[in-house]
Formats: sequence, structure tokens, C-alpha cells
Amino acid sequence: MIVLVVCSVLVLQFESRAADANITSGGDALWWALVTITTVGYGDFFPVTAAGRTTGVFVMFAGVGIIGALASILASVLVPPAKTEDEPGKAAAAARCRTSSSTSRRNWRRSAGRGRWVANLRVCEVGGVEWS
Repeated sequence: MIVLVVCSVLVLQFESRAADANITSGGDALWWALVTITTVGYGDFFPVTAAGRTTGVFVMFAGVGIIGALASILASVLVPPAKTEDEPGKAAAAARCRTSSSTSRRNWRRSAGRGRWVANLRVCEVGGVEWS
């Protein structure tokens, strides 16, 4: 709203000095700013001075920026966030993994049937070693 009012006043000041200007009242200037910022651009009112056209370029960029910001907000509401690799299940699995190569008795178990001692090692998904 601030862009509309400020640019309407500016373009009215710039165009009021030109002899062939078609923006001659506050209502015309506000209508031109509204039509320009929404990127419709009917063409019924347009600036003829260099300063007025420069103001028009600023209003056009502001309109495109506002529409882009609103579109990105709408997209962020409609599109669900992407899943990251740091999900709670993987974080818990990574916390359980140990990279120790200790051969103490607690890291070994008796195999079923043969009575031999075997290591309780298994490679984790995250690249570590897990002791079961």
C-alpha cells in the first residue's frame, strides 16, 4: 500500500508538469499505480516524462516482487517439507553403533550348536559397527 501511495504521488508530481500528460488527477495516478503494480497494465493511463517512467519501472519491479513472494508463500503451504536423512530412527541407530574393535569377553557370545565363541558384530547402515 505504501508503494502505491508514494508512487502515485511521485508520478502525479512528475506528470503534472508535462503538457501532453494523461495522468492529471490523484485518482488517475492511484489507478495507474494499482494497474501497474498488479502487472495488468491496461494502457489507459501511462507516464510520458522520464521521471514518471522511472517511477513506473520501480512500480513494475515491486509488483513482480510482491507476486513472487505471495506465490512462494502459497507454495510453501501446499508442498510438504522434504524428509531429511536425520530422521529419529536413523539417529537412534547411529547412537547405538560403536566403532570399537575390542575383543573383551562382553563382545563375544557362544554360537548355538558348536560351543565356539563368535564376535557379536554387524555393520550399521551408517557405516559404523554395532555390537548385538
